[in-house]
Formats: sequence, structure tokens, C-alpha cells
Amino acid sequence: MPEPRSWHLYLLECADGSLYTGISTDVERRFREHLAGRGARYTRSHKPLRLLESMPFGSRSEALRAEAALKRLPKDQKLAALRSREIQAMSDATKTLIAGLLKGEPMALSRAITAVENATAAASNILAAIAPHLGRATIIGITGAPGVGKSTLIDALIKELRRRGKTVGVLAVDPSSPFSGGALLGDRVRMLEHSADPGVFVRSLAARGHLGGLFRTARGVVQVMDAAGPDFIIVETVGAGQSEVEVANLVHATLVVCAPGLGDDVQALKAGILEIADILVVNKSDQPLAEQTLGQLRAMLHLRSRRERPVAVMATTATSGAGIGELVDALERVGAMRPPGPIAPPSPGREGLAEAAAAQLRRLILAAADPAIDALCARVGAGEISLEAAAAQLLAGSALAGRGDEAPPG
Repeated sequence: MPEPRSWHLYLLECADGSLYTGISTDVERRFREHLAGRGARYTRSHKPLRLLESMPFGSRSEALRAEAALKRLPKDQKLAALRSREIQAMSDATKTLIAGLLKGEPMALSRAITAVENATAAASNILAAIAPHLGRATIIGITGAPGVGKSTLIDALIKELRRRGKTVGVLAVDPSSPFSGGALLGDRVRMLEHSADPGVFVRSLAARGHLGGLFRTARGVVQVMDAAGPDFIIVETVGAGQSEVEVANLVHATLVVCAPGLGDDVQALKAGILEIADILVVNKSDQPLAEQTLGQLRAMLHLRSRRERPVAVMATTATSGAGIGELVDALERVGAMRPPGPIAPPSPGREGLAEAAAAQLRRLILAAADPAIDALCARVGAGEISLEAAAAQLLAGSALAGRGDEAPPG
């Protein structure tokens, strides 16, 4: 059932540095109205840049009282005050959802993943509430090129883990259509036989154009699944080649799956996806070139023997179950040796900042009703200006004059 309608108190930052507070039942829609000049008189003249925070309330009167209290505070205290009250102010429906999630209820887990994946207003409440409960699961990443049998291998791992009495959560990322943004979610189709098992939860998610083999809110979704209490979480990437290294920052161990006939010796020595492996798995090991591929990988590791952490090379045939028991033994050793508590996110650095800025700019360009942007697109289409030059003008602010670095909520 849908959550009851709730009112939200929100805080906007404007171009002149001032802050604007308001209430709405649909913060995202209201924010777009402010950007388009159809909001309050204040935002029509002060040009809002971004949504800083929003907080749900059970009724309009509660939201109005909180808004009045927030307006009385000095500017430098407003954001901190709003955030510090976020958990106490969450709706009863969200509290019930979180309680169910921490009990491992599948319906609550599914709804919480949806909220965090889509960065809804409840997402920050959920992530803050589950923070003390993280670190329960051993998290394994599985990546590799398309066609190596990742999903079939995961299916075999689930069977063996369940035979040993372990509960399992799977997050399988599928590629998105560049036209519709949708995904087939074929990984879930391959694991349908586990749908009736209460000890297995499988969720397929779309990459939505995000590079690195995952999706933008992957860390939050993994945390939600961790809070539900499975013994193991398996994160499967899209499978698009050597660039899928992002998963290594989310997991305790990374399995890189290869197929026989990986390529020549140079291919095996290339930097990229092979370097993030904790375990190298040659799947389909009953095929003729399996021994050759195993030899190439061992040779690669021999040349890199000064690496701090050892990397195992294992052979499996997922369809028959060969080697699966030994692989699960290795995963259980990872679980026994992992440090307590949740996995700390890496420092974002410039690369992370650039990625976040690019995501905000993309949302702005697609959502903004700005004739200047349309004019730039028309000039590119007519051959008057290159795409790179148009992008440079956009970043320089010529097509977004007066709008600064505004971004829709999300």
C-alpha cells in the first residue's frame, strides 16, 4: 500500500546566498516550480540554486509549526537544525518501514531499496536510521566481461550457501537502454528458482547509464540490504569489460570471473579489472582452453608477486557444480577474516567530485526549460559549433546565466 500523504518542510539555497523555507506534499515538483519562476515571490527574485534538505511531517499543521520555528533561527543554524531533527520528524510509515527492514522482512527491504535507489525524501531517514546496524553481512562483488557466466555462477553459489544454512542477498545490476533508460533485468530471470526461498532475496537494478558497472546509489542500496541481516550479499556488476572497478570499494572481496580463452598473454597482463581481484575464477573450466587461461592468470600473478595481498586462482563449472564448494570455502574464509563494522567509503577526491557535478549538470540540462540550452543544441545540429565547444560554453555559464550550479533534487 502507498504511504499516507505527508507534508515536507524544505530548505532552498538562493543565488545571493540567502535561504528559503517552504512546505509541500511534493518537494521535487515544488522545487521545479521555483526554478521555473512559478514559485513564491521571494524565489522569483532571488533565483534558487539547489535544494539543501527536506523533512517529512505527518500533517500540514506540524509542517507549518516547524517552518515558523526554522524561520526564527539565524541563517547559519537553519540547515543543522533541520538535519538534527530529521529522524525524529520522519513519518510513522517510514518508522514502520525501517522497523520491518531491521527484522529482515522482504517487503520492507524491497520498499527501502526502492526509496534509496531513487533518492526519495525518505532515503536519508532510512540510511541514517540503519547506520548503527551495518556490518552484519559478508559482501562479495562479482564482475567480469559479458558471457563468462556470472549469473550462472551466482546461482550455483546461492545453492551451496543455502545448503550450508546461510542466508543470501543478491544485487544484480543490468545495463540500461540508452533510449528508454529501462532494463531487461535478466539476472533475476536466471535466479527465479530461488524466489520461493525465504533465505534468498534477489533484486535486479538498472545501471541507468552510470559507468563503473554499478549505479549511482549503489552504496546506499548495499547498506539497506546489509541492515536486513543476510549472512552474505553478492553484488553483480553489469559486465562491460575492464573498466568495472567501482565494485571493489563496496565489498569485502571481489571475484573476477574469466572464461577459457581469455585472450593472449598480453591481454592477461593488462591493467584494469583483473587488478581489483581477490579471487580470480575461471568459469566453464570443462572447456578446452581452461588450463591455458589458468596458466596465464597464474603467470600474471607471479609477475606481480610483490603485491601486498594474495590472489587465489580457482576453476569452476557452474552448470555442474564443479569447484563451487571450494569457492564457497574461500568466501567463508573472507567472512571470518573481515574487519568488524561497515565498509568505509573511500575519499571521493576530485574524481568523485567531478562525477557528482556531472550528474547534477545532466539532470539540470534535461529538466531545465531554458531557451539558451535549446539554442546551443540547434547550433550544434546545424554544424555552427562543435559539441565540445557547446559544452564549454555551457560550463562557462553563457547558456545558464544567473542559474549558477543549481540542480534538481535527487
